[in-house]
Amino acid sequence: MISASPSPSSTPDARAEYIFSQARTAFVARRYPSTVRYKIRVAGEREGQWVSRTYQAFEDWPELTLHTRSISDEESENPVTPTDFSFFGIGARKSELEKPPLLGLPRLLITYGFGLGSKMLSGPPVASTEILRYKPIGTVTATARVYLVALAGEDDVDGSPCWHLNVRPLESPGRHRIRELWIDEATFQTRRVVSMGNFQDRATSGQLWTTTYTEVNGSWYIESEASQSVVHAEIGSFDRVLIQFLDVADDTQDNLNFGLSGDIDNVLTEPAEAL
Repeated sequence: MISASPSPSSTPDARAEYIFSQARTAFVARRYPSTVRYKIRVAGEREGQWVSRTYQAFEDWPELTLHTRSISDEESENPVTPTDFSFFGIGARKSELEKPPLLGLPRLLITYGFGLGSKMLSGPPVASTEILRYKPIGTVTATARVYLVALAGEDDVDGSPCWHLNVRPLESPGRHRIRELWIDEATFQTRRVVSMGNFQDRATSGQLWTTTYTEVNGSWYIESEASQSVVHAEIGSFDRVLIQFLDVADDTQDNLNFGLSGDIDNVLTEPAEAL
């Protein structure tokens, strides 16, 4: 389990600010196939036992149109046989949702970036990578800065050396949710994010979540999102929750709809990317 590191000081760290700026540039430059298909597995652990629901999804890019099948694979593989009967005109029908969503129907973008791809997150005007090798002297200035960033050290993430950044919002902490970042030293790609709260469900908003990115066929996607503490859901509490994005593949059929439900109240989704 990853715990939050101490917050950055109030003095700008030019080296950290430069890494953060380059990471944002790399995030904005990410490119994806016009349509990507994947599975979203939502799993919760309770007293050492895991229960999960898996959903088919596809996402169009750059429109960021998302489609998620409303029935989980588990429900499809073990469908409920409806029981209909009538007694003096009064009918009854067995519920078709014997396996309800754990946190809600996951309409989750596999390309989501916690605002890192927003051009409004302006970084400091640093022109040279020399700042990565030498401790800078002087004052760092930036326009529209919403985070104060500090370099916590260097860590290994999935075999790749990464800069570990501590991040503190300067305003609207509920909106600017990033608290830690791990940035690949070779590519400036974001490999891991710790955020305060995740998704728009109240059950997920008051705790730290760890999101990991991975590269698939030349594109960077979310690999998993994990809670760092107990999550209280409508169907009960879970000691921890793990959301995985599986079987990621370009959609050669290019946007085939597979019978999606329209209006669903219980939906798990992310806040808007725009800041």
